[in-house]
Amino acid sequence: MRFKIVCFITILFYKSLAAQSPPVLSATGDEWYCVNTQQPIVSSFNFQEGTENIDGVYIQISGGYESGSDQLFLIGEHPKFSAQWNATEAKLSLIRQAGATVSEVEYEQLVQDVVFESSNPNPSGTRIFSITVGSANYLPLTGHYYEFVPDTNVLWTQAKERAATRTYFGLQGYLATLTQAEEAKFAGELSAGTGWIGATDKDVEGKWIWDTGPEAGQLFWDNGTPIAYSFWNSGEPNNSNGIEHYAHITDNSIGILGSWNDLPNETSTSGPYQAKGYMVEYGGMPGEADLDIAVSTQLRIPQVLSTTAFEACEGVPVVLTAAGNTGEPLRWYAQADDLSPLYVGNVFSPNITSSTLFWVEAPTANCTKGPRLPVQVNIQSPPELINTLVIQEQCDNDTSNDGIAVFNLNVFKPLISENYPQETFRYFSDPQKTPESEIFNLATFENQAFEQRIYVSVLNTTGCENNAEIVLKVGASTIDGSFNEVFTICESVTKTTSPGIESWEGQPFAQMALQLMVSDPKYMEQNVTLKLYRNENDAILQRNPLEYTNANFSFLMDEPYEQQIWARVDNLNLNEVECLGISPIGTLKVEALPNFERLDATEVICSNIGPEVLEVRSVDNRPYTYTWYLNGEPIVPNNLLATQRIVVDRGGLYEVVAQNTSGTLCESRIQFTIKESSPAILGLENLTVTDLQESNNTLLIDASGLEIEDYGFSIDAPGGPFQQDLFFENILPGIHRLYVSNTSGCGNIYIEFSVLGYDTFFTPNQDGFNDYWNVQGINEDFQPETLIYIFDRNGVLLHSLDPLSEGWDGTYNGRPLPADDYWFRILFQDGRLIQGHFSLIRG
Repeated sequence: MRFKIVCFITILFYKSLAAQSPPVLSATGDEWYCVNTQQPIVSSFNFQEGTENIDGVYIQISGGYESGSDQLFLIGEHPKFSAQWNATEAKLSLIRQAGATVSEVEYEQLVQDVVFESSNPNPSGTRIFSITVGSANYLPLTGHYYEFVPDTNVLWTQAKERAATRTYFGLQGYLATLTQAEEAKFAGELSAGTGWIGATDKDVEGKWIWDTGPEAGQLFWDNGTPIAYSFWNSGEPNNSNGIEHYAHITDNSIGILGSWNDLPNETSTSGPYQAKGYMVEYGGMPGEADLDIAVSTQLRIPQVLSTTAFEACEGVPVVLTAAGNTGEPLRWYAQADDLSPLYVGNVFSPNITSSTLFWVEAPTANCTKGPRLPVQVNIQSPPELINTLVIQEQCDNDTSNDGIAVFNLNVFKPLISENYPQETFRYFSDPQKTPESEIFNLATFENQAFEQRIYVSVLNTTGCENNAEIVLKVGASTIDGSFNEVFTICESVTKTTSPGIESWEGQPFAQMALQLMVSDPKYMEQNVTLKLYRNENDAILQRNPLEYTNANFSFLMDEPYEQQIWARVDNLNLNEVECLGISPIGTLKVEALPNFERLDATEVICSNIGPEVLEVRSVDNRPYTYTWYLNGEPIVPNNLLATQRIVVDRGGLYEVVAQNTSGTLCESRIQFTIKESSPAILGLENLTVTDLQESNNTLLIDASGLEIEDYGFSIDAPGGPFQQDLFFENILPGIHRLYVSNTSGCGNIYIEFSVLGYDTFFTPNQDGFNDYWNVQGINEDFQPETLIYIFDRNGVLLHSLDPLSEGWDGTYNGRPLPADDYWFRILFQDGRLIQGHFSLIRG
């Protein structure tokens, strides 16, 4: 076993330490401790900044100390120093002789000659050593210094004030605040005495705080609940007599060593509850500089951390494992004092057949030998068996015929081992012998399969095991009458056979045969033959078996829509037993296609009128789901999918698919086209008028954006007749309406247009006919800004005519003009200019 020791060295100097400049110390030392040796605690040590007024060096085992076995020694010749070992404080004091002058080199050699030794033949852990100047103890973990100040019967309040007046190399003192386990152990166990520490609940009963140092005000104990680290003695704090509000390190004679107790400010004047002094801590106060007056080293003890004795039965591989703390592979020995190891490594698998004792060691590079731990291996012999395999065969003759029978497993013991009365038998259904698979109902065990293996563990009085197996075989073949594999297909849309008669390929037959075989272990675990037949007679007579495994197999149904398939199972197992089963095992079903029809007669959807309802219904009263499609895309949202009725607003190719709501989900479909139409979208810009013609005014319609067959056209006749010809001729001058009718009934529109023209004569005789001359085809919407001028044959301007007026009445300055030809000049708003003449007729 290897151990690791870590040591901290404290050099303490006595004279005027608060006033002098502190020295600077440095040291190295992190070695493995070789057991039963005296080993230096440092590898190197350096002392700087002078040795004046230094009275001595103090080296303390500040971590891992084992009282009674651990000790520090000074070796070599050092006549200027006296060495004093204090086992209570684990401290070696190296005191300079009065008047002796000591150099820095001598101090360095002094520390290098300090050695550690443990008298424990099997030590463990790490020894930590502190080296510091001054009288206070140094704890490397916190970097703080600790000093017990004897002061009999001192009050806690006095101790707090006095601690605050003490300094150490410029560090401010305060009653110690012990906030972690190592610190509490160090201050409580490795101290010259026990005394007050800086904890109190004087402000609020039960709420203990640190009242001093950097932790002042921090709560660590709240009415029995630890908030942070604490180390109260058993049953403490108890506030005895209601006046105990201050923390004190417990006297060594009471309870847990180094633990705390609550005491009153003024303690007993004698006995274990008397205040003997107080513990001062230096370091950690705000603004304080770090000091280099202390260093630490450590010795680690090599150690085998874990190993166990090994109990094994003969034939079981021996695997010994151990772990050490040195990081080096462990060494295994045949004897405790052997020099050469049998094996090096943390896992040792010796090839042994009898009980053997080994020794294991955790080695280090600097130690020739470490502590060794014994590892005992005990090898035992397994039971001797006369049979490792026992087979029991029987037939299943009960009414269920399921291959399950009852066995008494105890009767197989004498068949397996002659020494069975002194042995323990355990039975398992799993070869891994898991706890879940152990069998306990040995006298009434029911097998779970036609052929089942029972795995037997036989243990002798030494606990060693041997194994056997029992094979239970039960013969059965009767077909379960409830077994029925149903195969359903949809009836063909087009067929040459009678309704409900379909032809089947081999896959359904192979499937029903397979499912029968796997439906019950009695088939798969026995030697059986299985054949399928068209009917029961064929199965009984073993004629015309269905050769469904052939590639060209085809089965044409005898019965429409539903037909049974029969199976024959022959059990050929166990030699003495042959079981027979004949039963229908499958049903071939043909599902009639959905029969439905369309209820609506919608052929056209008018976009200007609104949506139309499409609806279907079942003809044969079977429920269906309906899926609708438009131009190949499903019609979804708004609950439209799979309903009998949908509302649509577009034309296109519609398809509705009806599907069974259960079973094979057969489907049928209906397709139809709905035309989408709307009133014509035409405007004046689509009309081309040819006017101002003497013989023939015409209209040409541009209908390039329309399906022309959906529309009819007429002029000035809203009720028709309508033509699909886009050309009109012989149109009289004037304002007209072109009516466009949607032939699908989606509504009509009209477009007002103008055909320009003028009269060739007029008769202003006030008889109501031709009393005025004007230009036709002009109104407020068509060329209202046209300019019309009338002249006589000599070119005299007679009248400037307003085109929106009734016309010219044949007068000039109020006087009727004679019958004659008169001339006109027309400048149309669209820029055209025409000239001509007309006749004024009187009489």
